[in-house]
Amino acid sequence: MIPHGLPENPTGKNLFDTFPNLPPFVPEEYRRVFDTGKTLVTEEIIAAGGRDCIFEVRKIPILLAGKVHRVMTVFHDITEHKIMEKQIRRYSEQLEQEVLRRMERIRELERRQREDEKLAAAGRMAARIAHEINNPLAGIKNAFQLIKGAVPESHPYFHYVGLIEKEINRIARIIQQMFGLYRPEPEMIREFRPDQSIREVAALMETTCQDSRVAIRVAVADALPAVHLSEGLIRQVLFNLIKNAIEVSPPGGEITVGAKTEAQTMVLTVADQGPGIPEDIRARIFDPFFTTKTGSNAPGLGLGLYISKSIVEFLRGTIECHCPPGKGTTFRVVLPLIAKERENEPWPKAEES
Repeated sequence: MIPHGLPENPTGKNLFDTFPNLPPFVPEEYRRVFDTGKTLVTEEIIAAGGRDCIFEVRKIPILLAGKVHRVMTVFHDITEHKIMEKQIRRYSEQLEQEVLRRMERIRELERRQREDEKLAAAGRMAARIAHEINNPLAGIKNAFQLIKGAVPESHPYFHYVGLIEKEINRIARIIQQMFGLYRPEPEMIREFRPDQSIREVAALMETTCQDSRVAIRVAVADALPAVHLSEGLIRQVLFNLIKNAIEVSPPGGEITVGAKTEAQTMVLTVADQGPGIPEDIRARIFDPFFTTKTGSNAPGLGLGLYISKSIVEFLRGTIECHCPPGKGTTFRVVLPLIAKERENEPWPKAEES
C-alpha cells in the first residue's frame, strides 16, 4: 500500500519527491522498468478521497535515443471494477451452490422414484406371497388352539404357549400388512412394560442364536417405566435388529440388547460383535432392498432396516447406527415414552417429499 495517498495534482511531479517514504519494492520496480524498457503494471491500495482505493498503476518507460529516459506513472482507479468482480464471484459461487443443491435434489427425486417402482413391484409380489401363506397359517393357528390346552401349567415349557400364540397372531397381522407392502392400519396403542417385551423377543430368538452359535444377553433394568406405545411395532423393530445382528455375528459372538430411559424417551440398543458396516455404504443401509448379505442361508431382501426405520419414524422416534473400528455395530433407537395419535395418516409414513 502506498502511504499518505495521492496528492491533489500529482501530474508531472517526481514520484520520489511526492512520496518520500515509499516501500523498498517500489524503487526496485522502477529500476526494472529502466533495465528492461517494458511497461510494468501493478495494483496498489492508495488512500484517495478519504478512503482506501484500488488503483491500477502503470509504469510506462519513455524512450530517448533508444534508451529509457524517464518513467511515467499512470494511476487508474479500478475500485468499483474490483468490487463488481468480487460481487460477480460471490454470485457465481452462490449460483454454483444452488445448481449443486438442485442437482442433488433431482438425484434424490430420481432415487425415490426408483424406490417407488421397486416397492410397487414388491407390493404385487408381497400380495401374492401373503395369499399363499395365509391359508397354511390359518391351519397352524387352528391346530395350535386345539393342542395348547394339552400343555399343563406345570410343564417346564408352558410359558412358551402364550409366546407362541402371540407370535402366530403377529404373523397373521404381518401377512395382512403384506397386502399393502408394510402399509398397515395403525396398531393399538396401549401401556406395556418394555423390559418384558424385550425379554420375550430375546427368548423367542434364543433357538436361532443357538443354531448360529451366538449368545444373546439382555441388559435391561427391571425398573423401566411403562410406556404408552404400540407393542407389536416395537417387537417388530427388535426382531429385525436382533435377526440382523445374529446373521452378521461370528460363531462365539455375543449380542447385547439394552434399554434405558433418558428424559422423556426410551432408548433401545442392539449391539453385535460382527465386522461392522463399511463407511461407504452406511448412508444406504436404510434404503429399501439394499443388502450386503450373500449366500443361501441368509440372502436378505433388504427390507428389514427399511421397515424398522419406517416404524420408528412413524412413532416419532429416531434410529441410527454406530460402528466403532473393530467393535461391531450398535443400532440405537430413541422413542418417546408416550405415543401421540396420528389421524388421517397412512402407516408407516416411510418417505416424505
